[in-house]
This record gives sequence, C-alpha cells and structure tokens, in this order.
Amino acid sequence: MPIQFNNVSQSVRASHVYIELAGVKRSLASLFIPPIGGLVGQYDPLKTSVVDYEPVRVLSSDDVGNKFGFGSHIHRQAVKLPPSVYLQGGGIYAFPIPEEAGTAATANITIVGTATSAGTIFFSLGGVKVQIGVAIGDDQTVVANNLDTAVAAERDIAVLAPNTLGVCAVTAKFKGTAGNQILLKVNPGGEVQELQNPAGITVTISTVDGYLATGATDPSVEDAFFNTDGTDKLGDRWYTAFTMPFTDATNIAFYKAMAIKRADPAVNRMTSSYGAYVQKTYAQALALPATINSKHIGIIWDDRYEAPAFEMAAELTGIILDELNKAPNRPYKTLPLSGQVNIVPTNRRIDENDALFRAGMSYCNIDTSGTMRLGDVALTYRTNDSGGATEEWFDAVSSHNRQAKAYSIEQIFLADKFQRGVVTDNDAVTAVNFAIAPKDVVSEITKLIQDLWGTYSWSKNIDDIIKSITAEINSGNNSRIDSELIDDEARALRIIAIRYAYLY
Repeated sequence: MPIQFNNVSQSVRASHVYIELAGVKRSLASLFIPPIGGLVGQYDPLKTSVVDYEPVRVLSSDDVGNKFGFGSHIHRQAVKLPPSVYLQGGGIYAFPIPEEAGTAATANITIVGTATSAGTIFFSLGGVKVQIGVAIGDDQTVVANNLDTAVAAERDIAVLAPNTLGVCAVTAKFKGTAGNQILLKVNPGGEVQELQNPAGITVTISTVDGYLATGATDPSVEDAFFNTDGTDKLGDRWYTAFTMPFTDATNIAFYKAMAIKRADPAVNRMTSSYGAYVQKTYAQALALPATINSKHIGIIWDDRYEAPAFEMAAELTGIILDELNKAPNRPYKTLPLSGQVNIVPTNRRIDENDALFRAGMSYCNIDTSGTMRLGDVALTYRTNDSGGATEEWFDAVSSHNRQAKAYSIEQIFLADKFQRGVVTDNDAVTAVNFAIAPKDVVSEITKLIQDLWGTYSWSKNIDDIIKSITAEINSGNNSRIDSELIDDEARALRIIAIRYAYLY
C-alpha cells in the first residue's frame, strides 16, 4: 500500500527533498485491560470428561450448561452473567470444582386435597418461576405429578421435585450448603396469584423459612488456585474478577491468599473476588466485612433477593466485568439486578446504608418499579496490618481503576525496545533506539498519563502527577531503572452536598 501524503503531490518530478509533518496519535487500544472473569463452582458429577479445577474458556451460559450440567452450581451462576461478558475483553473461564461426598439440600412441598374448581398454582424455586394448571377433580397426586413434570421441564433450574403420594421432595442438583440458599415460595406474586388458585387444594412447605435445608459438606477451591507446593497456579492470565460462591472461612482464606500472591509486584496480576449473603439480618451483615478484611474481596448483602446468594455474587461479578469493558473507573450504583426480589420490605434508611458501606458491605435499593439496583460496591478492607482503621482500599471502583492502571503501565514496558534494551544515562548521545535512560522511562509514563489516564478520567490533576514522576538508575544494580509517581485518582461521585442559605 503506497504511503499517503497530504501536501506532497504525486506528480512532482524536479529534484528536491520534501518533509511533511504529520501528527499520528498513538493507539491506546492495547493499553486497556481486557476483562477476564473467573467462574468458580461445582459441576454435575455425571459430566465425567471434566478435568477438575482446570479453567476452561466458555462462550455462553448454555456452553457452561453443556460442559458442566444444566442447573448445576456453576451453571446457575453462569446464567446470571450478562451474555456480553462471554465474548468481550478476555471472556470468561470456568473453574469446575468437584463435589465432596456430602448431602444435597432438600425440603418438601406437600399438596393435600382434591380440586373443586379449576385454577393455577404458582411457585418460585430458587427464584425460577414455575406454574401448574389444575382441573376440577385433580387430586393431590395428580397436582404433585404436574409440579414434578413442570420442574423437570425447566432445564436451567437448580432443583428436582420427585413426587410421592402428593409430596414433592424438592432437592438441589448439587451437594453442599449452597443448596440451603434455595428458597421455595408458593404464589410469590402475592394476592394476585392466590386468587387464581383452585379451591380444595392446600400447599405447604416443610421448612419454616421456605429454604431448603440439611445440605452439607462444601468442596475446597484450593486446588483451583494453588499447585500442590502452594505456588500460584493461575499463570500469566490476568483475571480481573472471580465469583466467590463459597463463603465459609476456609474457602475465603484461599481467595485471600490467591489474591495476595497475584498482587505481588513480581506477578502484577491484581484481581478481585465477589461473594454475597441473603440469609443474614442487618446486624449480621454489618459485622461480616470485618471477618474478611481483604483489599481484594467485596461482598454484598440483601435479604430481599430471592435467588441463592451465590447467584447474587455472580450477578454482581458479571455487572462489574461488563462495566470494565466500557470504563474501568465508572461506579456501578443504580445498575439493575435481574434476580427475583421481595418488594414488601421497604428500603433501608440512608444512615443504615451508609453504615453498611463504611463497614465494608455493598448494599442495594429497590426502585418504584420493584427492580433491585446496586448501591455502592465496597471492598471489605477496613483495618490495616497494624490494626488501625484505613480507607486505602475502600471500594470496588477504585480497585479496578488501579488494576487498569497497573495493566497499562506493564503494557508500555513490554515493548521490544525495553525488552532488549540497555541502560544508559540521561546525558548519553547514542545512535541506537534500544538505549534506555531514566528520562525515557519518565517520557513513556508521562505520555501514558496524558493520553490515557487523563483523557479517560482515570486520574485528576494530571500536571501534578506528571511533576511527581522520577526515575534513576539503581545504585546497587546498573541493570535496573527505578521510577516513582504519585497518582491522584479520580474517585466515584457519591455525594453532592449543598448548603442552602436563606435570608430572613
């Protein structure tokens, strides 16, 4: 392809040297971090070809279902991820965790009587809605069989409901305590649905709170993150966010240890993980972040969310990954969650949400249409290593902004001239482009801050940041250039305070 000139005509023939100046903006595309999600969860043990703990690139929730089982623990999380995140950025990698020899959670739906009028009965099973038609004369066995059939027809649902003489033993498709998060409701839409129920039929759920129970023995994520000698197993791939579906202390400790190793300067693969809680009181939720206290773990709580907590965690993770494909520094508040919610309890007071966020807990609000929307998304880190209070790692937006910046800096210095460069001093006169002086490092960082961090509002007070940049040859190792800068982060807008003064 011929070189295109703007001011030098192709028709000139007389001898002359033409110099045309053309400013060409450097492409920034390679400096944006491509979000990669880690989807962690148990798979259907009937999928015998699965290699335990080994990450597999997946292209959709259906792909997850095909590989690991529809309605499985990992698939139920996959359906909560926005379809776009599978194909944008670096995509999604599924980490299949094998079940332990535990117990699947269960609860009974008992149907009694014979219908004296036709109608419809509505159910919510783990947030998935199922309805069955009832004809006059249908007895409890017929109605229960219809429920069993309707549940089995829901490919993506997390439970089965086999019927025995009018009693459907609703059972999670996976073992462990995660099944205890599956909520059963009859007529979840309230009076509007109750009025459509057939006369003569009664329906009861065996547990007081409606949740499945007796699920026991969770697996460990350790072998997904670490080799047998305890070293990092995740390699060079830059996972930006993981789902954290297991929130027992042992598994949280593995997530914390993994993130610490990934954040090491020699690795520079900072990541975050997100968990959730739905079966906690406000007081319990307020106390949870202190039990985790990690720069790299965020948790969310809302007792009005009627899908399992691990699905809520996946939904939050998916929203963050989706937003990172657009802008790594934009807040997530007001973005909607798709899960079924109980809109009867009112929103918490502002001071209550403020206390949650200050404690390190993310929260939600429900709008007038009944849609649950994210509030502020927190990190759990509130106490430093010395035991003092800190706001150094306060919220998820700032964490992912720093993650994006670390990635952009690394990409600058992966260029060939730095990979095969030699160190020289600032005053050296050289004819080769691989001679790297401290001033060259300053120049590259300066351009990065001007063109990317400033242009896209990742930072503020750009001139002050640039003034802070220093670089020098390390006095003890002449193959090393040390550099420093002081960033002034552009933080999420959360509060506008106006003092309205009036004359009297």
